[in-house]
Amino acid sequence: MAEQFKPRVVLFLGAGVTKPLGIPTTPEFFMDKYYEKFKEKNTFLKIAEEIESSPESADLEKVLIKIENIRAVVNESALANKYEVAACVRLGEEIHRLIYQK
Repeated sequence: MAEQFKPRVVLFLGAGVTKPLGIPTTPEFFMDKYYEKFKEKNTFLKIAEEIESSPESADLEKVLIKIENIRAVVNESALANKYEVAACVRLGEEIHRLIYQK
């Protein structure tokens, strides 16, 4: 019965916790303008504008959330532009690949 009442610890960490691990901040990530190499550069620039950010300081997490929201809406509605959705999906894959490489 004592097993059921063991205290559990949950850590709440902010984005800055990854910095000491060598993972770059968003401005560092885009220091050499990686976004210019994106095949879906225009989609990235459009999303950065929609989240009211410059490309160099766009929070990648917010960009990826925006992409996921677009995908979710498409699953529920036939009103979305299929080309834009496909471009967003490709952009999300590009960002994930770039993060993994970094």
